[in-house]
Amino acid sequence: MAQLIPSLPKALGKLLQAGGWAWVGYATVRLTQALIPEHEPTPEEKAKSLFARMDTNKDDPLTAEEFKAYAAKEGGNFQKAVENGFFEGLLNKAGSAGIVEEDFVKAWLQIQEDANAFKSF
Repeated sequence: MAQLIPSLPKALGKLLQAGGWAWVGYATVRLTQALIPEHEPTPEEKAKSLFARMDTNKDDPLTAEEFKAYAAKEGGNFQKAVENGFFEGLLNKAGSAGIVEEDFVKAWLQIQEDANAFKSF
């Protein structure tokens, strides 16, 4: 074992001298974990998460008031969506006092798809 240490990279040799192969194993696992990317949420998961943040009372149908309150807080594109009547358009299609998560996710995915298609021009 003593003959192996000089032939290893300097950092590995120091780890072996400090605590043996357990340290090398530990360091290898930690480095591997650092290099593996975390789970990237799917567009559907992102839409569901967005719906959950907007539906403040968690009663499932997202109301126009909840959407407008979220848009006022976030600003940017959400505020533009309010100004352009995006949510009212969804409500007209849903025909109810609010939009359920499933319909919101479908609409959100369609918007993302349309935006990506527009970018390709």
